[in-house]
Amino acid sequence: MRATRPSQGQLLRELRITFSRDDWAFDARWRNITIGRARCVQDGNTLLIGDLLVAAACPIPWPFANNLLVAIGLPCRRRNFRGLGVGTALLKRIIAEATKAGITHLRGNVTEGDIKATPHLLDWYCRENFTVEAENTGQTINAAVAVRISMNIA
Repeated sequence: MRATRPSQGQLLRELRITFSRDDWAFDARWRNITIGRARCVQDGNTLLIGDLLVAAACPIPWPFANNLLVAIGLPCRRRNFRGLGVGTALLKRIIAEATKAGITHLRGNVTEGDIKATPHLLDWYCRENFTVEAENTGQTINAAVAVRISMNIA
């Protein structure tokens, strides 16, 4: 049986994002399964985005007799939750919570590994109104170098 992805509308209607202000941790859950997360650190009026991840191959329990099916060796179904708006929903929640806390600037880094794993990542940050610059040069980047992302939110 092939694991199908939920529609974007269905997923976003059922998506729940929890937030812990103590450690700036955000978790995106769908049907009690963590499908995305973000971890940030506050530095004065700047929020540093340390990690923002959406699951590319998330194990999903079988809808019936899950324990039995796993016990007899049937592998878990896997679903890709990228491209359904989970990352955008997480980012919007980060911005909303940062604004409430009086934070005026978001900042983060994108590594070569991030770009290799998600080739459209820099375009996504640009669409979300981030400034994308090559690390240390202030020049427009190419996809082979680590880059810095930033956004003013106030």
